[in-house]
Amino acid sequence: MGEIANQESFADAIGVSRVHMSKIELGRADLRFSTLLKIAQGLGQPLDELLRDLASEVPLPE
Repeated sequence: MGEIANQESFADAIGVSRVHMSKIELGRADLRFSTLLKIAQGLGQPLDELLRDLASEVPLPE
């Protein structure tokens, strides 16, 4: 996927509603695995790299 102009165009490009994408970004929605795959593909990043990046940024609950 080329440059991402905004949340709405990214959501449209990967087949997710803008509202759902917003909830995901705000941590107010749980992800299905299929949605996570769409996001990784839309970002042009392998899923394992995306998860590795997220794991290093998000503290895990104790």
